[in-house]
Amino acid sequence: MGYATWQWFKLDNAKANLSNDVRHALGQFIGCMINAGPPHTPDDRPYIERFFGSIAANLSSRLPGHTGSNPKDIRRALSDPKGNARLHVSLSEIQELLEATMAVYNAFPHDGLNGRTPLEAVEHSVRTRGAMLNWLPDAKRRTLCLMQTPKRVIVRGYLHQGQRPHINFYGVRYTNAMLASTASFLGQELHLYYNSQDLRTVRAFSSKGAELGILTAQGAWGVIAHDLKLRQEIIKLRGRKRLAGALSHEFLQQFIEDKFAKAKGTRRAASELAQTLQTLAGAPTSLSSTMAAGPTSAAVATDADQVLPPPRIEPQRLSIGTGYAGSVWPT
Repeated sequence: MGYATWQWFKLDNAKANLSNDVRHALGQFIGCMINAGPPHTPDDRPYIERFFGSIAANLSSRLPGHTGSNPKDIRRALSDPKGNARLHVSLSEIQELLEATMAVYNAFPHDGLNGRTPLEAVEHSVRTRGAMLNWLPDAKRRTLCLMQTPKRVIVRGYLHQGQRPHINFYGVRYTNAMLASTASFLGQELHLYYNSQDLRTVRAFSSKGAELGILTAQGAWGVIAHDLKLRQEIIKLRGRKRLAGALSHEFLQQFIEDKFAKAKGTRRAASELAQTLQTLAGAPTSLSSTMAAGPTSAAVATDADQVLPPPRIEPQRLSIGTGYAGSVWPT
């Protein structure tokens, strides 16, 4: 089933789902028809509503801090952690629980599928009924980045000042050996494709479709793993403090320490801290030995001289209670 695509793709008529980026990815790259559906009619999309209803019933309503449907909901009182920090669920645990819940949903029999699981229904439709599937062409499989709407930038360079050709992307310079060694691209428009979760590199194409390869961010921006939100936050902070534009490990260390201090005051600051630490730990090269880690509960070491360890993908049991875990892992 790898690289199988849709003939029709149903949406819930939200403005975000009707954006140019979504229509470009579905209509032009994948090549499927888009069915937004009538607004304010959830019964027209029962499978979507059933899926999110299952997520709410089997996962979100069982987590500590669930607010319930009204102030008098008994689940609101039962889910109150009452200041017990051991009951708090980290961001990585929520992501793992969500993945496990989706796996259970796809492996659980549904009445609307005649007692079959969603995975069995797909297999039955393909092998027994001979349904024809659409497949993504091989050429597009090698260039999945083209699924997103490109960001258009202009090649800059000031040869008389000793600045080689480069592009500016969200406040940071990018270049590679090919772009920096020729002046033929000066003033021309390039199309950039990027992963907003990791902006260390981008993929560049000329306006005529010729590929220029991978462009790398200059300085520490090309070494430290970071996402778009983190970069914009750092650049905004540096501009407010009138600091230099180059990123350094010393500044990033102070930036994290400030977030640790704010995380003790509000839940929003604590969530932002967890997302920042997860982003910075996204690659082994994200932090050097000069970076010190601040104290936190489980994600970061308590020793100030110890760096953030790279993430390890290992199966493990979650300490959030046996009521839900027993339905996912056998006891």
